[in-house]
Amino acid sequence: MNDLTPSLMKYLKFIYKTIEESGNVQAKDLSKMLNVGRSSISEALKLLERKGYIEYERYGQITLTLLGVKTADLQMKRHQIICNFLKFVLAINENETDEIADKFEYTIPEIAIDRFVKFLNFMQICSCENPKWIQNMQEYAKTQKFTKKCESCKGECKGGCCS
Repeated sequence: MNDLTPSLMKYLKFIYKTIEESGNVQAKDLSKMLNVGRSSISEALKLLERKGYIEYERYGQITLTLLGVKTADLQMKRHQIICNFLKFVLAINENETDEIADKFEYTIPEIAIDRFVKFLNFMQICSCENPKWIQNMQEYAKTQKFTKKCESCKGECKGGCCS
């Protein structure tokens, strides 16, 4: 994934989503749906093909290679994990999470986003369904006030409100 710019990754994800939804996609479809000039689409498709993510012929169908499918699928999962964090932990409105996640995943260095996604993935499958510290954070996000337990240990947390 490191060889794809954020712009190319967005194209790859969009191709992946469009194929999943409608079964096929052409360059002209991408141009219309993304409101991007045909020459920009053409250049992006050439790069994605050269890097081994897609196959396409001018005016023909775009298909994803195995590498393209794996890469787009991984990126889509990462994106969803970030959306879930924004929605369920930070209590951000669901209508805003997709756009915020896009900005987030393309501006954070790979090592940081990788660890962040691993942390979030861990939190999703951890046996502690909803740790108290997440509940307390959600309450704080809504009210700008600490819970009574958090207030009592603020700055010197002994784990009473977090466990």
